[in-house]
Amino acid sequence: MDTHCTEQQEAFRATLRRFLEEKAGTGFTRQRWDEDEPMTADVWQSMTALGVTGLLIPEQADGIGGPMSDMGVVMEELGRVAHPGPCWSSCVGASSAAAIFQLDTLLRALAGGSQTATLALEEPGGRFTCWQHAHLAVVDNTLTGTKIQVPDAIGADHLFVTSANGVYLVATDAPGLTITPTECIDGSRRFAEVRFENVAGTPLGDNAQLAPVIDRMLVALCADGLGAAQRALELAVAYASERRQFGQRIGSFQAIQHLCADMLQQLELGRAGLHYALWAQDAGDPCEAHRAAVMCKAYAAETYPQIGASAIQIFGGAGFTWEYDIQLFYKRLLSTQITWGGSEVWLEELAALVIDGEAPPITVE
Repeated sequence: MDTHCTEQQEAFRATLRRFLEEKAGTGFTRQRWDEDEPMTADVWQSMTALGVTGLLIPEQADGIGGPMSDMGVVMEELGRVAHPGPCWSSCVGASSAAAIFQLDTLLRALAGGSQTATLALEEPGGRFTCWQHAHLAVVDNTLTGTKIQVPDAIGADHLFVTSANGVYLVATDAPGLTITPTECIDGSRRFAEVRFENVAGTPLGDNAQLAPVIDRMLVALCADGLGAAQRALELAVAYASERRQFGQRIGSFQAIQHLCADMLQQLELGRAGLHYALWAQDAGDPCEAHRAAVMCKAYAAETYPQIGASAIQIFGGAGFTWEYDIQLFYKRLLSTQITWGGSEVWLEELAALVIDGEAPPITVE
């Protein structure tokens, strides 16, 4: 198992980071913070030109056909700037789902950046790990019910919707469909409630067919969180090296040094887990890929917000103000924690895998 980034991946990382810092960094995030649609056409076109939108799409559908380890690089860099675009929902989730159901026309539209799509999974009152057991009603291929916490629904062209009868593809301009934005502490991410009132949909298959897509999205979410946590640590160290108190830099205080050391340890453990999860998505069997994704999300949900909180503590009261970027990353990490369930949800899922004998041992070659 080799989890190191290749030279090509590092070159791609450098190119993408340079683009994001120049055209779509935290300044762009701040500009789009209160907008219903966070992405602008010029930035999305540039990301399409870089290959981000087609990265996971098969070559026969005009994509690149890249591995999840490449997408891990992308998501980590997006997290470093708290990027507000629909890459997680569309470039990872919808692209993977469209590939599973062999929707070539949609795949080409997603790869070319002319359309975006997302997954509508969660329902009121349910735990996310029960996503396969959806209750959304279907009669004669028309859907009725409610989905909540649908990422990037506003601005999307299509929804992959789980229901009591399986997965359906629904156009967002279909009659009877209502999309309402959901307030979130993190303005760099968009969620919405979607109501269906006899909305026509196209049947695709069983809900269980989306299982590998969910694992990919879990790992991609953690990669985004790692990038945000890394940037939070960098900002905290830089601030501690400049801020003076009692005649000396606060970075010389042992309490601050311990906080930074703890943050680094938490970050590197998360990085190791993420690299294993990315490898498992590309080279492991489905059982191992699921187990690795569950472990990764459980750790990220528990630890990454702690890194953000420690960074805020180093900044002191200034860290909560709009003038400093550190609050952007703390909010990003909080939304990473709550999106699709906290650590307790995924630790229970991991325990169930172990008890049921579905968690194979980790093998390192």
